[in-house]
Amino acid sequence: MIRALVIEGDPRLRDIIEVGLETFQAFDVDRVKDASAISMVAERGYDLLLVNADVEEKGDGLKIIRQIRDMNQTVEIIVLAEGKAMRTMTKEKSACNIFSVIPLPINEQHFYKTIARARDRIVAKQAAAKGQSRPPME
Repeated sequence: MIRALVIEGDPRLRDIIEVGLETFQAFDVDRVKDASAISMVAERGYDLLLVNADVEEKGDGLKIIRQIRDMNQTVEIIVLAEGKAMRTMTKEKSACNIFSVIPLPINEQHFYKTIARARDRIVAKQAAAKGQSRPPME
């Protein structure tokens, strides 16, 4: 099972993302709407974070990502962004070790492909941590 945390202030978008993740049947999804995500990441072992660049319409996404990266270098991070935030996050992608930046509004095909790539990467990491050369087949 892959533990995922959705950090999104808009309840409708949070629901869309959660339903999208649950279609893979590999994700255990938690959700939060603000910077309290930082303490949740510290307490629980998440494999994947989906962060809106504009959390609670304050533009706190990058700040949250940087604080999380200070304590956890291995969690995969996918950022959702639009407009100016999209350009900012794309520039910060390498520096913050962001897996992918997904433009808003969400394009379903792009979203599912990105989630599938992240899932495959996480499964491979989990298998390597268990000393397996290849991940188990589903």
